[in-house]
Amino acid sequence: MDEQVPRHDRGRVAVLTIDRPERLNAFTPDVAEEIVAHLARLAVDDTIGAVVLTGSGTRAFCAGADLKDPRTHAVDSVDDHLAGLAQRSAAQFFDALLQFPKALICAVQGHAVGVGFQLQLCCDVILAATTARFRLPQVSLGIMPAYGGAPRLAQWVGRGRAAEIALTGRVVTAEEAERIGLAAAVHPPEEVLERAVELGEAIAARSPHSVALTKESLRNALEDGSLAVSSTADAYRFTLLSMTEPSRQQHAGWRDEGQAEPGI
Repeated sequence: MDEQVPRHDRGRVAVLTIDRPERLNAFTPDVAEEIVAHLARLAVDDTIGAVVLTGSGTRAFCAGADLKDPRTHAVDSVDDHLAGLAQRSAAQFFDALLQFPKALICAVQGHAVGVGFQLQLCCDVILAATTARFRLPQVSLGIMPAYGGAPRLAQWVGRGRAAEIALTGRVVTAEEAERIGLAAAVHPPEEVLERAVELGEAIAARSPHSVALTKESLRNALEDGSLAVSSTADAYRFTLLSMTEPSRQQHAGWRDEGQAEPGI
């Protein structure tokens, strides 16, 4: 069977392209499995420092689940479905994106719909062509964005805006995506892949350990943390810092000057 997600290396950047243009690069279990297999190999490939995900053609990055397939979104047995949830390719797919230790950059042209949008929310940077259109239409289909789609969108754009986008299923243009912090930048369609590769090269030039640990820090705080946990941890950090010599000197300096400004 032909590859649906071929890999092409550009220096220290690997480009993975969802290549189903006749179906607007619609998402399938085979696509998920190919991407997971690529990421497993790339994670231990020292010649690669960053990965760009894109779609073939100009009409779509990924048009989401293939709704012409009668098996899509069909559940014959709730018990069997829930029992096998952790082993499903979709669950493994999102985990593979989130746990990948190197930079993951999405170069988006055309439509990014449903799971085609959600996969980007598990990556690090989104670069959009002016033609990019983002949408979570699941609620209008009587379902919902699965695998944390709505909460992850909230991590990028805030709870209220994420709710409005997910509950209405409306289209987010490239210009709006940049304005609300979803897209890091917007480029002409003919340039967006090159800009993504350039960004990948810039990140690949950094220490791989620094990149991996910075990603880990972001992931742990956003995926597993809570305001209560962070606040408690900050209390300990504050206590330790207040015991340091620089802190004592700074406080003494403010006291000697009569504390012309309000305290902190």
